[in-house]
Amino acid sequence: MELLLRTLIISCLLSAVAGHAGAQSMLDRGPNLSDGWIGAPNSVHFNFLHRFNQSGAPRRQVTNRPTFVLAYRAPVPLLFGASYATRSDVVARIPNEWELFARYGLLQQDAGAPLDAAVQAAWNAAARSADGEVILARRLGALRLIGAARVLGSAFDTGETRFVLAGGGTLRLTRWIALAGDVAQFLDADDADDAERAAWGAAVQIAIPYTPHSVSLQATNTNTATLHGASRGADQVRWGFEFTVPIALGRYFGTRTVAATPPPPPPAPDLDSLRVAVADSVTSVLQREYEIRLRLDTQQRAAREDSLRIAREDALRRARADSARAAARADTLRRAESARAAPPRDTVRATIRNLAYAPARIEIAAGTTITWRNSDQVDHTVTATDGSWNSGIIRPGETWQRTFASPGTFEFFCVPHPFMKGTVVVRPSP
Repeated sequence: MELLLRTLIISCLLSAVAGHAGAQSMLDRGPNLSDGWIGAPNSVHFNFLHRFNQSGAPRRQVTNRPTFVLAYRAPVPLLFGASYATRSDVVARIPNEWELFARYGLLQQDAGAPLDAAVQAAWNAAARSADGEVILARRLGALRLIGAARVLGSAFDTGETRFVLAGGGTLRLTRWIALAGDVAQFLDADDADDAERAAWGAAVQIAIPYTPHSVSLQATNTNTATLHGASRGADQVRWGFEFTVPIALGRYFGTRTVAATPPPPPPAPDLDSLRVAVADSVTSVLQREYEIRLRLDTQQRAAREDSLRIAREDALRRARADSARAAARADTLRRAESARAAPPRDTVRATIRNLAYAPARIEIAAGTTITWRNSDQVDHTVTATDGSWNSGIIRPGETWQRTFASPGTFEFFCVPHPFMKGTVVVRPSP
């Protein structure tokens, strides 16, 4: 009881200081399937899973079955940590169950791969078993399909190696709500053995708006969140919830990048003003020529012939110079308008998810447009480190794009979350 109270106090403190971090949203997985989540780099993840069931009449006693998960995501795509269950039925004589695990992300669909893929290795102290799992997942619009294959080295402390297949998925109803379900079954299950029931789970998954936290309301027949606990079903439905608390260590450690104030953009050429200037120049030339002719009519032609010729040539020379300057400005304006109206040569799509840019490094040819979509639950920006360009706030579900016309290497980051960084490498056009 004392250990449970301490754990609950720690969970409350973690919830209070969590802040915005790259949580693995419950909207992407089922009650008994991890879907290979590894979280954002340099983040701590705390998940609290609480399931309970009620005994029959007349006592109707409620039995609580909590599981605590604490893990750390390294800078590489590796998540490692421990799961602790205080009332486990994996091994009858051992009520407390510990599982140490490490999960490595092989592929990420958000980074351009055809699907998500991960592998997990674990040691279950209660069953004294070395376990493993391979997880595959793919998002198809609002639907996300998940499959897993597990091996239990010493299933339930029997010394027998057994294999499990599991599958399920989630269906996004809105940005903040999804339905989820999954089922798992031993390949060598004995239908006549009541202890060999398939493990199943169903849930309503809820993302808390504009925070990295999520909560799941569940109905299932499993007990704990370990590979052993999620593979065998009990004879009674158990109700419960799971709450995720992520902590981005980069928010509290390391240096903060401050964006320089970008210079104001140069004013765009005004075609109407240019046309008015050309018209004024022509009018001025005509007015000067009229004045010269008037003087010719009022004065003797012989005395003023040389002066008139010089004046007319000077006026025409100035008029030609004014017209040439006006034509050059008009040509500059046409070129600017053509450059703005010209469609981009190519478009590359990128995603912001789990407080990370996916992909974080993008290599493109000059003239290519990159479109970033904010698929996260919090606001983000795409801001040049040198302050030369800035997307402004990109709210969840919104997009922002920029065309990179010149070759070079451009580093960028997120103003609300400076630990998020990325690079665009622009090659010369072929």
